[in-house]
Amino acid sequence: MPEVKKVSEGIFEVVKDKKQLATKNLDPGKAVYGEKLIPVEGIEYRIWDPRRSKLGAMVLKKFDIPLKEDSKVLYLGAASGTTVSHVSDIVSEGAVYAVEFAPEV
Repeated sequence: MPEVKKVSEGIFEVVKDKKQLATKNLDPGKAVYGEKLIPVEGIEYRIWDPRRSKLGAMVLKKFDIPLKEDSKVLYLGAASGTTVSHVSDIVSEGAVYAVEFAPEV
């Protein structure tokens, strides 16, 4: 059985074969970009790859991420939405506005 440890508000470390950063999946059973889904005691977690997310890497480096369940977030440079999807998991009762103006990500 995987072990889950809270790292920050809405951000977790799931230990199965190795330690992996994760957020609770707001839409259980569905992956956003092909990420791994891990169920633990009735809660599904989405693995957050810090090599694909600067914000994820900051979490691993112990930066204070001031996101809360009811935060309002303006995310500029959303690209394909990988990181934004995890921010949305964290800000489950707030709002996330994502902007990407480039015609191609």
